[in-house]
Amino acid sequence: MRWNETKDVWEVTADGSQYFRLHNEEANVKDFGATGDGTTDDTSAFSAAATYNEGAITFDDNGIQRAPSVFVYVPEGTYNLGSLVDTGGREVIWVVDRTAKIINTQNLNGKLYRPGQRISSIPYGTEDNAIGMAIRLYPDSYDHNNGAEILGLTNEAQLSQYTDRDAVSVFADILGPPPTLTLSNATYTATTVVPASAISASNLRKLRIGMVIDTAHATKYSGFITDWASDGTSITVEGWYLANGTAQSASTPSGSATAYINPFTKIWAHNANVLLNSDSHATAATGFELGIVDSKSNSTAAFGGDHYTWGFDAVNLGTGKVQAFFVARGSGFVGLRVDNADTALYYRGTGNVIQSIRSNKTSAVIRSDGTMELGRQDTAATWYMDIHTSGNDESVNDYDARIEVSGGSTTDGTANLTLYANNTNTQTLRPRADNSYTLGGAARRWTQLFAATATINTSDEREKDLILEIDEALMQAWSQVQYVKFKFKDSIETKGDGARWHFGLVAQRVKEVFEDHGLDPFAYGILCYDEWSSEDGIEAGNRYGIRYEEALALECAYLRYKINQLQN
Repeated sequence: MRWNETKDVWEVTADGSQYFRLHNEEANVKDFGATGDGTTDDTSAFSAAATYNEGAITFDDNGIQRAPSVFVYVPEGTYNLGSLVDTGGREVIWVVDRTAKIINTQNLNGKLYRPGQRISSIPYGTEDNAIGMAIRLYPDSYDHNNGAEILGLTNEAQLSQYTDRDAVSVFADILGPPPTLTLSNATYTATTVVPASAISASNLRKLRIGMVIDTAHATKYSGFITDWASDGTSITVEGWYLANGTAQSASTPSGSATAYINPFTKIWAHNANVLLNSDSHATAATGFELGIVDSKSNSTAAFGGDHYTWGFDAVNLGTGKVQAFFVARGSGFVGLRVDNADTALYYRGTGNVIQSIRSNKTSAVIRSDGTMELGRQDTAATWYMDIHTSGNDESVNDYDARIEVSGGSTTDGTANLTLYANNTNTQTLRPRADNSYTLGGAARRWTQLFAATATINTSDEREKDLILEIDEALMQAWSQVQYVKFKFKDSIETKGDGARWHFGLVAQRVKEVFEDHGLDPFAYGILCYDEWSSEDGIEAGNRYGIRYEEALALECAYLRYKINQLQN
């Protein structure tokens, strides 16, 4: 591509070679004696070309002195730079032809721009001087002379306030622009928008075929500009489409409504897509790879400090709240994966560490003070946490320990919490409230209780009422209760003849004896009966039981009763 001075346009040459000319102010190193033969030292020629033009300041100085910037073209050839080029303090952009080769590019002393291939630069100072390239999309009303906000000081004194010194390879930003034109009270035909008053000639110059028009109807209509009347009385579209999220045929907007010409509802500073399809030979793709090399020393990245290297730094520079610094949308992928990191997540501050939202209901929150909210709040669901400690993956076992919670009601603390583990080790285990909860249940019994001392049962007189002597009828009934020896059926099933003998009472026989003596067996705490419904893999059933501390107490009372009878 070369500049045609006659036609005042850029042209692409037949052989595809590129040229860069700055009208009659161009600086070409060969015009200053560079040979490009690969042997001759061309340093002096490059220096002469660099200092040929005075250059100009390309962005606002903000009260800070800047170096003037100049362009110098390096055509085809091999250039040997034996020493550092003298630019006379100018910021030189060396526009290097694709076929040109420079020996010792470190001696260029400026920014290398190889069109379509490379930008190399030595950063210095602030703003545009501290970057390799800036891409900025701003509306026309914005001052385009502003430099990139890299060490963006507005005066020299701010050097004492901002202590970092920044350099950036690629800087990109975009300011959401207003619509190019806003046409109030516009009316519509099937293929046009008619403004309430004609569009001015200066505003017509802003129109482009392919711009989008959105209407201000309750559900907007949209269309692409294909043409416009030279007198500004109408703009033509291919058709109007109701933007309600469903594909449909063109239709005509009704009544009058404001038309927004070239509106942007969402903007990106960077948008990258990586694509694989059935024809792709590639089998792997990465949307964004950020390589970090820190060979200086171990950093304190999680905590800040004098030395740190961060892979990604999201900063809220505005006054409004930023909803998220990272968003993973859709299905079919892992939202966040961390491999072999020293710390998977580090947080300090006053806000929530993690908060995930499902149907506008919080499903996970880790607050700054360490408190947590877990589980769904929009529908009943079992929550569980699987823990792996054996070194086996999920193809071997699902978990080594699990915490599971289900049920619950409108009352706090009524859910069922289950621990799946071989051993649960603790120091003091207490119920949440006094004299309110059981340890085990009729359908979920402990097999054995190991204790260094016996249990302590309440016997405080202040907590008892109707304290009476044991009556004669009860003693007579108890005299018919027989202690027996027996084996448990489940023990016989597992141990066979090795099942051991046990001694005690049979609850149903105690019940029969009491009833035979006209006593309600359940009026006494010695006899228990429980029923349960089917749940969590346990069949519905019932079971009788005996409180042996009461049975033995009654047995002692009976023995004393008999002794007293013999003595009398």
